[in-house]
Amino acid sequence: MIKSLHITNFRSYKDAFLRFSPGVNVIIGENDVGKTNIIRAINLVINNRPSGDDYISTFGGNPQIDLGVGNKTVTRLRSAKWDKKQSKYVAGDKNVYKLSGEKTPFKSFGMNVPDLIKQHLNISPVSIAFQLEGPFLLNKSAADVAKHYNNIVNLDVIDTTISNIISTLRNERSLLKVQKENEKDLTNKLKKYDWLNDAEISLINLEQMQTSITELETEEETLNKLIEECKKLERGQQELNKIIQYDQIATDLIMLYQTIRALTRDRVALQGLIEKNENLVKTKQHLSQLIKQESIINSMINQKRIIGELQTDADVLNASIIQIEELRDEKERYDSIIAHEKQVNQLIKISEKIVTLTKTRDALQNSVNQHKKLRDTYIQYNKTIEWSKKQFKEAMPELCPIFNVQCDYIDKAKND
Repeated sequence: MIKSLHITNFRSYKDAFLRFSPGVNVIIGENDVGKTNIIRAINLVINNRPSGDDYISTFGGNPQIDLGVGNKTVTRLRSAKWDKKQSKYVAGDKNVYKLSGEKTPFKSFGMNVPDLIKQHLNISPVSIAFQLEGPFLLNKSAADVAKHYNNIVNLDVIDTTISNIISTLRNERSLLKVQKENEKDLTNKLKKYDWLNDAEISLINLEQMQTSITELETEEETLNKLIEECKKLERGQQELNKIIQYDQIATDLIMLYQTIRALTRDRVALQGLIEKNENLVKTKQHLSQLIKQESIINSMINQKRIIGELQTDADVLNASIIQIEELRDEKERYDSIIAHEKQVNQLIKISEKIVTLTKTRDALQNSVNQHKKLRDTYIQYNKTIEWSKKQFKEAMPELCPIFNVQCDYIDKAKND
């Protein structure tokens, strides 16, 4: 059911709005005031008639008819432009149907009405009659009467459908021929891009190099942490260098300590010799008493023999005594050193720690050298990547090797 009609820039109407009541509506008025133009406006929406540009008003602006049917509005819009040669407004390029609730307007419908608009209007073309028309069917030819009844029973739909099928089939065949030609053309053009397989391999190599770079970056982070630890150890080494200045003194003290231990063993041995010497002196005294009781000759012989033996022992004892005196002097000198034994032990521990830290320093130095090698490798990889990118860009300056080229072909095919 038609509920409203809004006419803009259509024939004699600049801007008019009509609201219809349920049931029968009668439009009355004097001659030439626009009653028929209301029917023509409704007919333009329902049947897309009349064609051409006779319905364009002299007011200028785009003709537009808004027909309220049911709960939606159907809009028929046609643009208008001024023609200098004819000195009047004629139809422009914009020619659309609109249905409220649909985002996309209907275009390219020719002389027909879009199917969705027909379904919503649900009004037969025979329902429209104009003023001054003759008696119903009496002044019509047999062909017009047959056509009228065909319209009533929708026989014209079959003819229209068959005609549309034939037209569609013809268009599809033409389109198929064009598509085949486009296919041949695209096949020939694709031969120019046979290098894409090699480019894909290069791209895979680049991705692998990118993975290697990521791994190198991870190693670089690890090396940076090692460098920080190395700096801490360097500060510790600076502190140790102050202690290392006494390394020679500590070494001398260790050697002196070892010498003292050896001399102590010698002193124990000399102590045993002294005791033996004392026993020999006692033996000498006892022998002296015995010798007094022997004859003078025996006494002299024996005394000479004993003197020879004692002379040898005396020489040994004198040498031992001299050595003992020297050892006593050494003992007194080393006793003063032994008083610093605790400090010497601490210096020994420090020396062992220095050896450990030296090994750690050497290991860190090896890590730093390895980091330098890895950084050189990383720089070389970057140069290789830049070179590959440059080659890639020269080969394909503005096209993606896999996707964009295909998209360009598809767009071109659609345009053709």
